[in-house]
Amino acid sequence: MIRKVISPQEEVQLFLQALKELLLEPKFDPASDLDILMSKQGESPTDPYTTVNTMLDLNFDKGDVVKQLLALQVADYLETVYDSKDERLPPFYTFGKSIQNNDVYIRSRQKFVYPFIMQDIRSSSFPTLNWNYERGVF
Repeated sequence: MIRKVISPQEEVQLFLQALKELLLEPKFDPASDLDILMSKQGESPTDPYTTVNTMLDLNFDKGDVVKQLLALQVADYLETVYDSKDERLPPFYTFGKSIQNNDVYIRSRQKFVYPFIMQDIRSSSFPTLNWNYERGVF
Protein backbone atom coordinates (compact mmCIF):
# COMPACT_ATOMS: atom_id res chain seq x y z
CA MET A 1 0.00 0.00 0.00
CA ILE A 2 1.29 3.46 -0.89
CA ARG A 3 1.45 5.90 2.00
CA LYS A 4 0.85 9.58 1.22
CA VAL A 5 1.29 12.44 3.69
CA ILE A 6 1.47 16.22 3.69
CA SER A 7 4.96 17.06 4.92
CA PRO A 8 5.61 20.16 7.03
CA GLN A 9 6.39 23.25 4.96
CA GLU A 10 9.88 23.48 6.48
CA GLU A 11 10.65 19.91 5.36
CA VAL A 12 9.58 20.70 1.78
CA GLN A 13 11.72 23.86 1.84
CA LEU A 14 14.73 21.84 2.99
CA PHE A 15 14.13 19.24 0.28
CA LEU A 16 13.94 21.91 -2.44
CA GLN A 17 17.03 23.66 -1.09
CA ALA A 18 19.02 20.40 -1.11
CA LEU A 19 17.72 19.52 -4.59
CA LYS A 20 18.71 22.91 -6.00
CA GLU A 21 22.15 22.77 -4.38
CA LEU A 22 22.69 19.36 -5.95
CA LEU A 23 21.51 20.47 -9.40
CA LEU A 24 23.73 23.58 -9.27
CA GLU A 25 26.81 21.63 -8.16
CA PRO A 26 29.49 22.19 -10.86
CA LYS A 27 30.16 18.43 -11.10
CA PHE A 28 26.47 17.62 -11.69
CA ASP A 29 25.86 16.34 -15.24
CA PRO A 30 22.20 15.76 -16.17
CA ALA A 31 23.18 13.27 -18.85
CA SER A 32 24.73 10.88 -16.33
CA ASP A 33 23.51 12.05 -12.92
CA LEU A 34 19.76 12.45 -13.49
CA ASP A 35 17.74 9.25 -13.64
CA ILE A 36 14.34 9.73 -15.26
CA LEU A 37 11.96 6.79 -15.10
CA MET A 38 10.65 6.98 -18.66
CA SER A 39 8.14 4.15 -18.41
CA LYS A 40 6.68 1.94 -15.74
CA GLN A 41 5.85 -1.72 -16.06
CA GLY A 42 2.48 -2.19 -17.69
CA GLU A 43 2.13 1.34 -19.09
CA SER A 44 0.65 1.63 -22.55
CA PRO A 45 2.92 3.39 -25.07
CA THR A 46 -0.12 5.35 -26.28
CA ASP A 47 -1.09 6.62 -22.81
CA PRO A 48 -0.69 10.43 -22.94
CA TYR A 49 -0.09 10.53 -19.16
CA THR A 50 3.28 8.75 -19.21
CA THR A 51 6.66 10.33 -18.62
CA VAL A 52 7.94 9.50 -22.09
CA ASN A 53 4.88 10.94 -23.88
CA THR A 54 4.89 14.04 -21.69
CA MET A 55 8.53 14.71 -22.44
CA LEU A 56 7.90 14.17 -26.16
CA ASP A 57 4.87 16.48 -26.13
CA LEU A 58 6.82 19.18 -24.29
CA ASN A 59 9.91 18.59 -26.46
CA PHE A 60 11.92 18.18 -23.24
CA ASP A 61 15.32 16.66 -22.62
CA LYS A 62 17.11 16.19 -19.30
CA GLY A 63 18.37 19.77 -19.37
CA ASP A 64 14.79 21.03 -19.59
CA VAL A 65 13.80 18.81 -16.67
CA VAL A 66 16.63 20.30 -14.59
CA LYS A 67 15.36 23.82 -15.38
CA GLN A 68 11.88 22.86 -14.19
CA LEU A 69 13.28 21.28 -11.02
CA LEU A 70 15.24 24.45 -10.28
CA ALA A 71 12.07 26.51 -10.72
CA LEU A 72 10.03 24.46 -8.23
CA GLN A 73 8.67 26.38 -5.26
CA VAL A 74 7.06 25.33 -2.00
CA ALA A 75 3.75 26.61 -3.41
CA ASP A 76 3.96 23.87 -6.10
CA TYR A 77 4.06 21.10 -3.46
CA LEU A 78 1.25 18.53 -3.46
CA GLU A 79 2.18 15.63 -1.19
CA THR A 80 4.89 13.23 -0.05
CA VAL A 81 4.70 9.59 -1.16
CA TYR A 82 6.52 6.73 0.56
CA ASP A 83 7.65 3.84 -1.63
CA SER A 84 5.45 0.82 -1.00
CA LYS A 85 8.23 -1.55 -2.08
CA ASP A 86 10.70 -0.31 0.53
CA GLU A 87 9.79 2.29 3.17
CA ARG A 88 13.50 2.68 3.98
CA LEU A 89 13.98 4.53 0.69
CA PRO A 90 13.67 8.31 0.76
CA PRO A 91 10.15 9.49 -0.05
CA PHE A 92 9.06 11.10 -3.30
CA TYR A 93 8.11 14.75 -2.96
CA THR A 94 5.40 15.55 -5.48
CA PHE A 95 4.65 18.87 -7.12
CA GLY A 96 2.11 20.20 -9.62
CA LYS A 97 3.15 22.79 -12.14
CA SER A 98 1.81 24.35 -15.32
CA ILE A 99 4.29 23.94 -18.20
CA GLN A 100 3.38 25.05 -21.72
CA ASN A 101 -0.31 25.16 -20.74
CA ASN A 102 -0.16 21.58 -19.42
CA ASP A 103 -0.57 20.63 -15.78
CA VAL A 104 2.45 18.50 -14.99
CA TYR A 105 2.94 16.17 -12.03
CA ILE A 106 6.56 15.99 -10.84
CA ARG A 107 7.83 13.37 -8.40
CA SER A 108 11.37 13.69 -7.14
CA ARG A 109 13.57 12.09 -4.53
CA GLN A 110 17.24 12.15 -3.79
CA LYS A 111 18.96 8.82 -3.54
CA PHE A 112 21.47 8.05 -0.85
CA VAL A 113 24.72 8.95 -2.59
CA TYR A 114 25.63 12.08 -4.54
CA PRO A 115 25.30 12.70 -7.42
CA PHE A 116 22.38 10.44 -8.25
CA ILE A 117 18.79 11.56 -7.91
CA MET A 118 15.71 9.79 -9.12
CA GLN A 119 13.19 11.82 -11.00
CA ASP A 120 9.80 10.90 -12.36
CA ILE A 121 7.82 13.48 -14.32
CA ARG A 122 4.34 12.77 -15.68
CA SER A 123 1.77 14.90 -17.42
CA SER A 124 -0.98 15.21 -19.92
CA SER A 125 -0.63 16.79 -23.32
CA PHE A 126 -3.98 18.45 -22.58
CA PRO A 127 -4.69 21.39 -20.27
CA THR A 128 -5.75 19.12 -17.40
CA LEU A 129 -4.47 15.94 -15.80
CA ASN A 130 -6.48 12.75 -15.58
CA TRP A 131 -6.93 13.43 -11.84
CA ASN A 132 -7.74 16.50 -9.78
CA TYR A 133 -5.35 18.15 -7.38
CA GLU A 134 -5.54 21.18 -5.16
CA ARG A 135 -2.88 23.86 -5.36
CA GLY A 136 -1.87 25.79 -2.32
CA VAL A 137 -1.19 23.12 0.30
CA PHE A 138 0.81 25.84 2.08
